[in-house]
Amino acid sequence: MAVTKAFKISQGITGGGSSRTVGGVTAALQVEGTSINDSSITMISNGASGTDGLPAKLVFGRTGAASLASNTVVADGNEIGVISFQAADGTDLESQAASIFVAVDGTPGGNDTPGRMMFATCADGSAGATERMRILSTGEILFGKTSNNFGTAGACFNDQGSSNGVFEMIASGTPPLNINRLSSDGTVIVFHKDGSSGGAISTTASSTSYATSSDYRLKENVDYTFDATARLKQLKPARFNFIADADKTVDGFIAHEVSSIVPEAIIGTKDATRTATNVVKNADGTFNSEGVTEAEWTKDKEDGNYANDTTWSASMSGIPVIQQIDQSKLVPLLVKTIQELEARIKTLEDA
Repeated sequence: MAVTKAFKISQGITGGGSSRTVGGVTAALQVEGTSINDSSITMISNGASGTDGLPAKLVFGRTGAASLASNTVVADGNEIGVISFQAADGTDLESQAASIFVAVDGTPGGNDTPGRMMFATCADGSAGATERMRILSTGEILFGKTSNNFGTAGACFNDQGSSNGVFEMIASGTPPLNINRLSSDGTVIVFHKDGSSGGAISTTASSTSYATSSDYRLKENVDYTFDATARLKQLKPARFNFIADADKTVDGFIAHEVSSIVPEAIIGTKDATRTATNVVKNADGTFNSEGVTEAEWTKDKEDGNYANDTTWSASMSGIPVIQQIDQSKLVPLLVKTIQELEARIKTLEDA
């Protein structure tokens, strides 16, 4: 059957056979055949080369009313269209192998219809597909999860409301990231700043190296005569435990006590805080996550992604920006101090 102009059909079967229910749907138009040629559909648009707006389209529409010719606005969560892949299991065609579906993702209005797209596949031993990937109206892409909650296992690319980075990977009890270099030893990750490499991580079969740029061609004002011992004596090594790990005592430094002595070893500022928007708070009022709308938080609570005793707030101030230390930056000071001490010892020995 060739369709050459727009028309409406209330019931139609082409190719052969009788009307069948597939995936729970007894469709108004069905095509069934015994070969690829008599069971396929082709759409062709003949437009002048270079002309925009004339492609062949497969269009899905959805309104918010159960009446013909309606334009009633849809609601958040309404499914707009589904492509379902059904496979015969020896009994019927109700077993779904995979699906692609689109739903409203937010509050719609005049010329404003936010949407999300979901991709699902069926695991072995199951008759229904499980969502594997989701593209949100914000452009965020979720893998293995339906929420960008940082506490939920899965991955998120292009997180719009979070301070956790462009790509997040979360796993429970297993490594979130595995990197495997084949055939030879060498670099597995390269770090860049404005296009220039600033360091790399390399690996062999038995070791891993963390390297930062140190080429002499990148440096100037090189000085070998500074007093390391006097600076080293200002450092205050301490033993302590982190509040989150009360039973483990460790050796280390307090970041702000090092900042004036070896400033390049410290990231951040003492007592720094920030303000976040669209915040989920724990039951005790502490920060949980950000960039989550109230509607998303409500739905995620229903789905079990947030505890029932969490609360939502449009903003939250006073969130700590934690100072960090790179203790490897203390090594030059330690080496220079040892050299100075060795020189003093030799002077005493030679006296």
